[in-house]
Amino acid sequence: MVFVRESFEAMGTTAELTVGGDDANGLLDLARFRLSELESRWSRFVESSEISLLNRADGHAVQVSPDTLQLVDNAIEGWRHTAGDFDPTVLHALMAVGYDRSFADLGTRERRLIANQPTGPAVGCAGILVDKAASSVTLPDGVGFDPGGVGKGLAADLIADEMIDAGAWGVCVNLGGDIRVRGISPTGGHWLVEIEPTEPHRQVCAVTLVDGGVATSSPAVRQWRDGERTRHHLLDPRTGDSVSNDVAAVTVVAAHTWQADVLTKAVFVRGADAGLDLVESTGAAGRLLLADGTERTSATWSRFG
Repeated sequence: MVFVRESFEAMGTTAELTVGGDDANGLLDLARFRLSELESRWSRFVESSEISLLNRADGHAVQVSPDTLQLVDNAIEGWRHTAGDFDPTVLHALMAVGYDRSFADLGTRERRLIANQPTGPAVGCAGILVDKAASSVTLPDGVGFDPGGVGKGLAADLIADEMIDAGAWGVCVNLGGDIRVRGISPTGGHWLVEIEPTEPHRQVCAVTLVDGGVATSSPAVRQWRDGERTRHHLLDPRTGDSVSNDVAAVTVVAAHTWQADVLTKAVFVRGADAGLDLVESTGAAGRLLLADGTERTSATWSRFG
């Protein structure tokens, strides 16, 4: 069996693709093209993207590609299933706390809050209209949509599915820790997915999967200074401010990576106890690293350890 692996920059992170097939290099070319296409449609930092057009539409319907229609639809589903603890309408709050440009451009320099745009609660997804027949999305006037909490996970799912449909024997798509595996691994059996530690001196954790998604979130990944405060990209939709609780990192295993991605964000908002309850209620599995250095796992985690 021939497997090839390639790493490159995409979607504001490092993409690592592993694929096996009779034309493995051709499959990698397909994956690179699709990732570039999805980024051009979904990035809020690309002015011509469909998400940017949607955020500038002032309450008017915007015709979008099937990819973007699915992105918005899945984000709304995640909002509903987490009772609003995952909320893609946090865009204005994200910008208000300083995440108003790509993280590469934001860097580590000091940032100030944007004048006349204070943080506040997200409005939720109830007013977003998705018209599948017309392939259009309508945001209420003044509502912003942030794809960051679901986009990389969905991209990993789409790429993995499309490579399998194109003839891959097995594939692993890793987009900055949002991972989807399908088919056989290079060893001919299950995939062993290593979860990199988010803090120094922590051991690498690994899960075993046949077909599924893994996502990990941590405030340590994307944070910046705002005066005397350290802010990060994981916001509480009810306050519009960076989450502050006992959770330092969350890993979730689910049937699809976009679902795991959504759940990691909701766990941060709920905290350890309620967060693990949410994970178990969905049939997923979760592993939490707490601020005091201890770990907690859901009862379902043992299926993958």
